[in-house]
Amino acid sequence: METLKKIDNVDRKAMFHGFKTSKVLGAEAWYGFSFYFPSEGTRNEPNDWLFFQIHGSADKRLKEHSRNPPFSLTLTPEGMRGAWKWDPHELSPSRHGDGTAHFEVPSNKQDYLDRWVDFVLHAKVDYTQVSTGFLELWVDGKKVLDKQNIRFGYNDDKGIYPSWGMYFNGDLSGMQSDHYLYLDEIRMTDSTDATYEDVAPRLSK
Repeated sequence: METLKKIDNVDRKAMFHGFKTSKVLGAEAWYGFSFYFPSEGTRNEPNDWLFFQIHGSADKRLKEHSRNPPFSLTLTPEGMRGAWKWDPHELSPSRHGDGTAHFEVPSNKQDYLDRWVDFVLHAKVDYTQVSTGFLELWVDGKKVLDKQNIRFGYNDDKGIYPSWGMYFNGDLSGMQSDHYLYLDEIRMTDSTDATYEDVAPRLSK
């Protein structure tokens, strides 16, 4: 009898994590990093490339299940897109958060290939109706996202934390190619007096 290969969460990702912010509500964090997306390593597939995420920290004391990341960046055949989520519940009732918003980064996938692409992200957590959260994203020094007075993040005991690498969602059975990327210039801080310059990629490549 043929044994079917099971595709699990380990098979679909190769990512590593940064540290957690010192608090949750009101936490501000800066993230700077550079990706190199090779044409050969990022061939189009039914599944898009998720290459950066900010995670919430599920509350173990409540036996809270894991949830979708409250922020993500994805490389697609059309270019780049992202999403953010929020959830004010102490015990999240679902894995998908209480709300989700999406955004597109105007460009074509080809514009990001075979060169270093620099990213800076500035985020503030506020999952309440007060909505003092924000998300600011720069790509190659140009601001491509500026969302102020928004709800962002989950009501958790511990802070948010980032991850870099590759993650493929959905059914992986139709994928045809090997995939890889390169990563450099990683910096992050949740210092209250941090600025763009503290994390921005700055080495010539």
